[in-house]
Amino acid sequence: MDSEFAPHGKGVGKCIIFGLGFAGCAIWWFLEPVDESLSGFFAFAYLRMYDTPELQRRYIFQFANLEGGKAQFFLSASDIFTFSVTDVDGETYPLEVPYGVNGVPIDRYIFLYCDVGVGKNNTTLCIFIDGKGLKSRVFDLPIEVGGHNWQNITFGADNNGQLLAPFKVATFGFGHQTLNGSQIQSLNARCVQYLRDINSPAAP
Repeated sequence: MDSEFAPHGKGVGKCIIFGLGFAGCAIWWFLEPVDESLSGFFAFAYLRMYDTPELQRRYIFQFANLEGGKAQFFLSASDIFTFSVTDVDGETYPLEVPYGVNGVPIDRYIFLYCDVGVGKNNTTLCIFIDGKGLKSRVFDLPIEVGGHNWQNITFGADNNGQLLAPFKVATFGFGHQTLNGSQIQSLNARCVQYLRDINSPAAP
């Protein structure tokens, strides 16, 4: 089922953050594991996206593992933002939102967070913007995404280096367990403070 936002998960494993572009590079490890986190996947970016007239998908990121599992976020040819996960059997489960004021903003910097949490009897996909839940979708089965060792990671295109999306990015990171709402807000705040500390033009 779809909802405006149905939060899940109460914890998180370790997270990798990459600081990109504007003032060198930083990699941080933090957010120690706590109880009741959900296994799965999350990725975030502090970025500014742009619309283009191409009638094709435009990928923000795509991850793949050796078992065939995938996680991706892209703007479709029909201008719908889609976060989806593909299981080891090749089946895809999407969460779709529009772009603009009622969905994912473009032409300004935002903190984008997407995750998929795999529970015992269901799987939830979520999208956050600027630390606030935008939309979620629950599938009534535990989606088998394979191992957490994402071998193929591409940011700004698909894993074949095609279907590029125009954007500027300040930070990017990912992990294999879900964050809860307060942790996502904290992560947003940390990214903002980091950008301010390095005098990035992306800082609000």
